[in-house]
Amino acid sequence: HGTSDYINAPFTMDLQVRGRLVYGWYQDQEDRGSVDADYDGGSDIRFHIYFGDTGFFMNGRFDSPDSIRGTFRVAALGNREFWFQMRR
Repeated sequence: HGTSDYINAPFTMDLQVRGRLVYGWYQDQEDRGSVDADYDGGSDIRFHIYFGDTGFFMNGRFDSPDSIRGTFRVAALGNREFWFQMRR
């Protein structure tokens, strides 16, 4: 589950891990899309959220094994930056 100052927050992501690949679904108050990321086991991760016609990247860092926080920009909103925090 995630919180953010993004206009469509809160959001959820249902994620699975297979090797270095992270994939699944993103859902907020307005949109549903796919998620993918390449994760090397370090503290940083970059999620690609894709809605079919648009999307954005979430750049995060693990605070703990169950918590990630970071930022993302939405081009459709003037490339405005938003913060996010996710917890398992």
